[in-house]
Amino acid sequence: MHVGVAGLGRMGAAMAARLAEVGYQVSGWNRSAEKAQPLASAGVTIAQTPAELAAGADAIITSLTDAAAIDAVYGGPNGLLSGPVDGRLFIEMSTVSPATEIALAAKVRGKGAAFVECPVGGTVGPARQGKLIGLMGAEEPDAVRARPLLEQLCRRLEHAGPVGAGVTVGEPRDHDRDRDRTVIKEREPHDSKTVIKKEDADGDRTKTIIHHDN
Repeated sequence: MHVGVAGLGRMGAAMAARLAEVGYQVSGWNRSAEKAQPLASAGVTIAQTPAELAAGADAIITSLTDAAAIDAVYGGPNGLLSGPVDGRLFIEMSTVSPATEIALAAKVRGKGAAFVECPVGGTVGPARQGKLIGLMGAEEPDAVRARPLLEQLCRRLEHAGPVGAGVTVGEPRDHDRDRDRTVIKEREPHDSKTVIKKEDADGDRTKTIIHHDN
């Protein structure tokens, strides 16, 4: 499988390097091209535009700053959706609102592609080691399709429900991705809930969310 990664900041670059290391063919794109160049030594091909990235990939992961960046990278003149993308799988891993994910899913599906949101808990180190925690929001067939790829990045991966549910259950992290971490408690036998504990990197703020699976 050829995977494209759009957004090669610290988390995006770590995920791209991880996927290349475990054997995927990986391409990457970043608005600031100089930030992408170190990945070339890790076997990542650097695309010149998001459209070029999407044209050559089977699955596209996006890790972008905010909703405005998503609009530009997906919807711009040379954006991910500017050319034919039917049959491709888009996995959106940015820190944005459920409404942004739901609206984006409609645009992607309108182009004949599949869409999965997957906000993650963890820092750059776990991303590089494949030890993030992911909460997918997707239709079941799309979640099944995305799982083998995301399992290379996540030590724990949950399907929280339809698009929007991943962000809603996990609650968006602060924009500094290295400040927060998420811990998902393992289910007890016959338990119908997943306990998600969010705390900052210094352990100063802790919040527990209980997600009922029924």
